[in-house]
Amino acid sequence: MKANFQARFVCYCFDYAIMFLLSFGLVRLFGFRLPFAAYLAYYFTPIRFYAIILYFFYILICFAFFKGVSLGGIIFNVRVVNEDNSKMPFGKCVIRSLLQTAFPLAVFNVPYMLIYRTQISLFDACSNSKTTKIRNR
Repeated sequence: MKANFQARFVCYCFDYAIMFLLSFGLVRLFGFRLPFAAYLAYYFTPIRFYAIILYFFYILICFAFFKGVSLGGIIFNVRVVNEDNSKMPFGKCVIRSLLQTAFPLAVFNVPYMLIYRTQISLFDACSNSKTTKIRNR
């Protein structure tokens, strides 16, 4: 059974908030700084930069090694699988993690799903995967 839009959106926000708070803690604890060129090149702050990097690896590890379930997925009963409900291969996990970490794609994903009234996100379409509900145990 496919996961509904609300559960997917809340799961995404929850997972990203965890990584943002962890990044904020790391920046405060260790005082990480980015090179000045990074500030000029983009809108990055150290917290946002480390949140994106941590989020990429967090999502990659969850998809590749925990059968597509993140911490948010456990709480909101959501997981990511292949179209045939099997575990995604590592290559697809990398592609999906890169797509999900890319901020512009995340911004377009919500309007896309709402306008087209679809349960298939841009992440699903690009990585040939789907997001399903975890079966009750």
